[in-house]
Amino acid sequence: MFDLNAKRDDGACVQAGYHFGIQFVLRADLDILEWESVFVDEEGNLKSFQNPALRKMENTETIGYLPNGWQFNMISPAAKTDKPQIADITARAGVFSQEEIDSVPMMFDEFLEQGAEDSGYSFIVYRESEQVLGYAIYGYRDLTDGVYDLYWIAVDPAARRKGVGRTLLNACEEAVREAGGRMLIAETSGTEKYEETRAFYIRTGYVNEATIRDFYSVGDDLKIYVKRVR
Repeated sequence: MFDLNAKRDDGACVQAGYHFGIQFVLRADLDILEWESVFVDEEGNLKSFQNPALRKMENTETIGYLPNGWQFNMISPAAKTDKPQIADITARAGVFSQEEIDSVPMMFDEFLEQGAEDSGYSFIVYRESEQVLGYAIYGYRDLTDGVYDLYWIAVDPAARRKGVGRTLLNACEEAVREAGGRMLIAETSGTEKYEETRAFYIRTGYVNEATIRDFYSVGDDLKIYVKRVR
């Protein structure tokens, strides 16, 4: 799953007739995106790698090139190098407990080591150039017919109200549809600090189909939001 949008914010950097760019590489074995710097010509053809070892990676597929001087916004599977930014966004979100903050890196390690199918976690990120502005975690719910859980969605506080969360959510829904899923479930708290989260789900077409009172603790209800994606 790749959703790449590029925009030019200054002139292309030309060195000896080549554009300095970025190659996007899909690790097909783990569904992980990684990238390295390359030189490409005016037609976008690869000329040379800065890191020749990248050419020796097995199970890879070249996705495309982006000249230097362009900014790109992209939804993609998370890369190993995204871990510090994902952890930082979680810590600065302002709504998660310390236990929740600590759990995300552990989930990410499982995703990296085992892959999405075996770990049960698919991590996707919203990337603006090399900066991660948000991420989401979703996965198939065992013993169901086409039901998926949205485990996590978090956006950098500095990037809120820019459509990052909605774009991530749309990408999760599309991935679920492509996988043959029919329903995505998001669970959240009924407390005041999650009021905006609940409003976000309502705005994006989710329905609060169930509430379990005092689920997390006395006075902290579990709210279950559901969207049928097909």
